[in-house]
Amino acid sequence: MLKIWGLHGLICVVGAGCSRMHKGSAVGKYELWNGGMAVASRYTGEKTPDVIFPEKVVFDDDALRSFVERLLRGESIVVQMGTGDSLCILEWNIIKSA
Repeated sequence: MLKIWGLHGLICVVGAGCSRMHKGSAVGKYELWNGGMAVASRYTGEKTPDVIFPEKVVFDDDALRSFVERLLRGESIVVQMGTGDSLCILEWNIIKSA
């Protein structure tokens, strides 16, 4: 499992989106510096995404920072990236360590 060492690292992982190579609903689990785990799953629900980017990958930290900070506060976030065949909608959650 990939370990993420800080806010910037988590922003980069969220901004990386997903690819067709990921099969099933689970896309990734990432160990966090604070002992928690960030989990990304394909989202198929009815909620409007919290943030939508037409790009497949987002390199702008500032564009994602407030959403990732909400994620770290315990909120789930839904991020939509890409369009058409490259559309990727992920729900991100943090699982706190016991």
